[in-house]
Amino acid sequence: LPELSLAALQQAFGMNTAEVSILRELVFKDTTGSLYTVGELLPLFDPEVFTATLTEKLNPDASFFTYTDSGGTWFAVVARAKDGAPLAALKAEIQGVESSTRLSNFFSGNAGTPQGWKSGQAAGIENRYTIFSTPGVALNYGWAGEKLIISASYNGFKDIVGRLE
Repeated sequence: LPELSLAALQQAFGMNTAEVSILRELVFKDTTGSLYTVGELLPLFDPEVFTATLTEKLNPDASFFTYTDSGGTWFAVVARAKDGAPLAALKAEIQGVESSTRLSNFFSGNAGTPQGWKSGQAAGIENRYTIFSTPGVALNYGWAGEKLIISASYNGFKDIVGRLE
């Protein structure tokens, strides 16, 4: 990334479409070649949710992805809780995303207005999601054991869960 900012991060996602879905891992480095950590990148989406207190309970080397399909390119992240991190407390902190006023930051384009959070299941994983007023736009999050998955695409969420070990 040329700089540590939401705009630079969103620009790195790109906004393409694909007939056949593509899941692509992204590696974010600073101008010196050092990897950015989850504690540096997640707060760009919402610093009030992804606080230092929350992100210090996650391994710093999260995996960031884009999922590209016929509707566009969508962001996703998989972050593992640190060994010994209180998982129940971490899950409660992550629920703070549901009251965020910055959910549109997870999208490169116009997401519209979130329509309220609901519980669901994707690939055997219980998750929470909200759809937006722009057709096809949704934000999903859930836990596969100690792995947090956040995805701006339901199909991307399912694809990632299917690839986790």
